[in-house]
Amino acid sequence: MTSSPFSLPSLLLCASLMGGCDAGQTTTPTSETSRLPTDDLQTVEGRSTVGCFPSPQESSVLSLINQQRAAGASCGGVAKVPVPPLSMNGTLVCAARAHAQDMATNGYLGYISLDGQTPLRRVTSRGYTPLSYMEENIAAGYISAEAVVSAWMANPRDCNNIMSPAHTHVGVGNAIVPGSTYNYWVQDFGRP
Repeated sequence: MTSSPFSLPSLLLCASLMGGCDAGQTTTPTSETSRLPTDDLQTVEGRSTVGCFPSPQESSVLSLINQQRAAGASCGGVAKVPVPPLSMNGTLVCAARAHAQDMATNGYLGYISLDGQTPLRRVTSRGYTPLSYMEENIAAGYISAEAVVSAWMANPRDCNNIMSPAHTHVGVGNAIVPGSTYNYWVQDFGRP
């Protein structure tokens, strides 16, 4: 878990709320502004909805962690060789964003949600079934994708999650709600 380097008063931030989620497909963005294909649009009660598209901030996190994966890294002093890029998975985006919103709404930072759900339970309840296991990184207080990725890379556990060759998918969630103290971030990693 990564904690905030900022004082409480300096962290009153202004950002838009993230949209609702439903199961999405997997795609590998080619740039920070890439979107999931249009065939991932769902129709609900006669209206077209977009489920779990990453926001620009969330897409930036993917771009930055894939740059780290391509370059290799040192996690807690242990060298990590370059590994293939991760693909953004819409279902994992939903789970990550919902957890980020829950933490922002309820003012806590934790892997276990206040209703007792674990990261694995959150992703499987949305329809993602990891092959063997999944991991989660969380953070609060970082105002940009660059700042949160830098903090995660400086934390050995979070860095190992980012650099793990066992992961093929990631979902990134970012949220701040009116009245929340921090900007909350979640990364859910998996392999179907």
